[in-house]
Amino acid sequence: SDYELFSNGARILTEFETENHPRKYYVYSKDDPLTNLELPVQHNIIGLLYHTTEGEMVDFTPGNNEDLQRRGHWLMAYVSKEKKYNYVIDRFGQIYRIVRDDHASIHAGHSIWSDEKYTYVGLNESFLGVAFETNTQPNAVAQITEAQIVAGRQLTAILRSLYKIDDANCTTHGLVSISPPTM
Repeated sequence: SDYELFSNGARILTEFETENHPRKYYVYSKDDPLTNLELPVQHNIIGLLYHTTEGEMVDFTPGNNEDLQRRGHWLMAYVSKEKKYNYVIDRFGQIYRIVRDDHASIHAGHSIWSDEKYTYVGLNESFLGVAFETNTQPNAVAQITEAQIVAGRQLTAILRSLYKIDDANCTTHGLVSISPPTM
């Protein structure tokens, strides 16, 4: 089948699903970062990291339906080829699984996050990347649609339930991204 259907009404399309490499990372204790040398390699999903695709957009109007669908299809093919995110929610609110959940996608760059117990470095390995097809630059055409908000809530509920993700570990890329030279 080309999709999975969930009890909350979410439908996850799998047409562009691909693999990367299995998750593998270390955690650092907030109390004593050097104790990570004694901790085993981790594989579980710790959180959700939300993104925007920031691509070129066209107006979301009926006259642009063909162009919207063509660009959306191109976007899914591109992020699948590049293994960019685990999920993408298009402008129509359709949820696409891109990189399998048990595999890392390349979405977080230089990043760091801490919860109550641990610090995580390089969130590609420990967080699922969820991207909304939109552009948030000043004067951009697009914004997140109501359908995307509904789909984002459904997907978040599914993933938090499946992987026991704490609410505090659901954040945006802008809050975790760091510049290595300036930290």
